[in-house]
Amino acid sequence: MTPETVGSGVIQGGWEYIYAAYALSWVMLIGYTASLWFRAPRGGEE
Repeated sequence: MTPETVGSGVIQGGWEYIYAAYALSWVMLIGYTASLWFRAPRGGEE
């Protein structure tokens, strides 16, 4: 580790984590929406 590279503030790569985070967020959002849809009371069932 040289003094030139310490604290440069540049992250190399890491896009896989960003893609995984977005994918996980969408999966969770879709799953939550589906759970609300299936648990919602239906009209006309009296």
